Amino acid sequence: MQTAPTIIYVPPCCPALLLLNCGSLTLLWLCEPKPQQDTARMGIPWRVTIGNAIVFALRTASSGAGMSSAYRDVKSLVRGLQILESLGQKGSMKVSALAESTDIDRTSTYRLVSTLESMGYVLRRGEDGAVSLTSKMANIADGFRDDDLIAQAITPYIHELTHIVLWPSDFATFSEGAVTVQVTTHKLSPMSVHRAVVGRHHSLFRSALGRAMLSVMSQKEIDTASVVAQLEAPNSQYIWDKKTIRKLIGDVRKAGYASSVGESEINISAIALPLRVGRVVGAVNIVFFRSAMTPQIAADRYLEPLKACVRRVKKALSA
Repeated sequence: MQTAPTIIYVPPCCPALLLLNCGSLTLLWLCEPKPQQDTARMGIPWRVTIGNAIVFALRTASSGAGMSSAYRDVKSLVRGLQILESLGQKGSMKVSALAESTDIDRTSTYRLVSTLESMGYVLRRGEDGAVSLTSKMANIADGFRDDDLIAQAITPYIHELTHIVLWPSDFATFSEGAVTVQVTTHKLSPMSVHRAVVGRHHSLFRSALGRAMLSVMSQKEIDTASVVAQLEAPNSQYIWDKKTIRKLIGDVRKAGYASSVGESEINISAIALPLRVGRVVGAVNIVFFRSAMTPQIAADRYLEPLKACVRRVKKALSA
């Protein structure tokens, strides 16, 4: 059954994208707005000039599976990883045993082992030809940070939080002298105007995320964090004013949550809760427009779902 072309366009204000979906083939044009040359056949004020067109053909499955189905596994890579996994689980073994363990034919196993050996990931003993992992694999494992593991664990829970409250949410850690966003739901939220949020830095003292983390730190941790933050933000008025810092922390502890109003961005407010599992792991916030509500109203509406999210994350990380 042939699918009728579907046209999606952006109102004329700048060069725009014109998307035509014709069954299993999707065509994307970059067009110039020419309202004086309306195309009545399409019913939209655009003219596609072939000279200026950039065409991308994106194969989509007729079942509607989407773009993910366009990418197939790289078989040799999958097999190479199977070999590394097998060696990691069972220790050194001969190529014949490795082939049997991974269910890869022996000829392919020899070629894969040779490639991995040339890259420095495995080593073959001269006396019996047994294959084992090298220290280079340990270097890769060392590159996996706790922040990465925590970010992976927290993602489904803050996604669920955003489905409940609709406003976007961030999870951030304190690293490199700043509060750094590791996970965000801005792309999922219909209430967000931001997209590129992961990796964004916020002040430890001015953001709700930073204040939430400070509220559960020990005095020693607060002093250390303050010194590090001062190195990164020498002009901050909060760094040297210990009285102000104590008041910030006291206000958070008294309220039961951290908040900020126009601190990170003039039109944005947030409430946040800390995440501590043996140590200060980070903090989770809910972000909203400053004009939409006060932090107190936001807390009245959304603090319980935020607390539930943090409890579930703590349980998952403690398991």
